[in-house]
Amino acid sequence: MNNKQINELKKITSLAFDILKKHQTELTYSTCYLKGFPNCCCGMASELFGNYLKTNGYENIIYKAYKNGTNPENDAIIVSHNWLEVDNIIIDITYGQFFQNSTYYVGKIDKFHKSFKPTFLTDSKLDLQQGQMYSYKKFSNYLNTALKNTQ
Repeated sequence: MNNKQINELKKITSLAFDILKKHQTELTYSTCYLKGFPNCCCGMASELFGNYLKTNGYENIIYKAYKNGTNPENDAIIVSHNWLEVDNIIIDITYGQFFQNSTYYVGKIDKFHKSFKPTFLTDSKLDLQQGQMYSYKKFSNYLNTALKNTQ
């Protein structure tokens, strides 16, 4: 992935973060829980965003599920965390729940992400359940509108 592609991915991730933050209550439905975004919803937020990217031409998207990581700012143990990876680039849309001056992370593997241990779901496919489709469709519509407005 070249710098131009990474910058485009950062732009889309920034818009997705803003949409999830603004519409978290509205997007919470059935088995899709996003209240309190970005806290405690890394799995669902990553699944929604990963499916959006997959539907819009991104390939090789891997859903990462890890456990027992460490926050390098305060050495706190983090029980579990999920994020996406595309061509060895991490897309962590809920990164800000661990770092006060951050929102999301798009970049190469860093000390924080390296600290986690794999789980049985480490490299999972992105498959939304029936109860999550309502939230995904709304999220996708919001993000498409936001992208059109930035062009």
